[in-house]
Amino acid sequence: MKRLEFEIDNTTSKRVEKFIDKISFSYHINTFDYPTVHGHYDYWEFTLLTDGKLVNVLNGTKVRVSAGQVFFSTTDDVHCLKKTGDEKLRYVNIVAREKAVKEIAAMFDPDFFETLKKTDRTHTFPPDLVKQVNEIVHQVLLLPDDASAKYNGLLCGAVMLIMQFLYRKNADYIDLGKQTEWLNKLNKAMKDPEFLSYNVADLCNLLHYSRMQLTRIFRDKFNATPHRFLIDHKLRYAQNLLITTDMKIIDIAEFVGFTNLSSFNTYFKNAYGTTPGRFRSKS
Repeated sequence: MKRLEFEIDNTTSKRVEKFIDKISFSYHINTFDYPTVHGHYDYWEFTLLTDGKLVNVLNGTKVRVSAGQVFFSTTDDVHCLKKTGDEKLRYVNIVAREKAVKEIAAMFDPDFFETLKKTDRTHTFPPDLVKQVNEIVHQVLLLPDDASAKYNGLLCGAVMLIMQFLYRKNADYIDLGKQTEWLNKLNKAMKDPEFLSYNVADLCNLLHYSRMQLTRIFRDKFNATPHRFLIDHKLRYAQNLLITTDMKIIDIAEFVGFTNLSSFNTYFKNAYGTTPGRFRSKS
């Protein structure tokens, strides 16, 4: 097994040899696979597959990767990349020294670095983020050879985009515990602003349960009825809008899915012991 070092391996081009000691990030673009099993001595590798298909043999386990997916490996991992199919292959590797990964992770959460080491290594990347990463790499390609600070800064930004995406996937309101299909569906739906307009019937349609079944599983998981769960979600969101925006209270009530201001005020006061207006004035 090869143990590649950030300073000398093929992830660093001739272009950056002169300022390799000044940077924490580098990249390369490949159109071929890398079947040699290897590890990374002092860096993490974030790989965005833009075209074709690969099998990432990670720590002895084969993981199929398709265009539009991102995967990463740490200093604890060993892997190799094998092309599958006849499609044109292209992927962007962005490498980051482990120290830099720790510093970025700490900006999100003190425990996020350790969380990353335990999380899945392969994820489907949103098309808009694929576009942004490609644009950053294109911008790096336009830089003059001596622009080490801009080179480093732009690639740092690309890594931060990837890590922000991974953080959002891990920063869930719901404690998934043992992941089940219905919890994953609910968790995904809650990240869409349209969830604020959901009622119990919408939950039944989303999760494919009857009202009776839905009530049972929500009581088991959340110790609340589906209706109470939705109300709590709306009120929690409304709290944040009251604190962080100057939206009118009537507009907040409508935004979080209440049909009238009176019912919003009643639910809010019952939950927090004060009216929305007084809550805002004290915040």
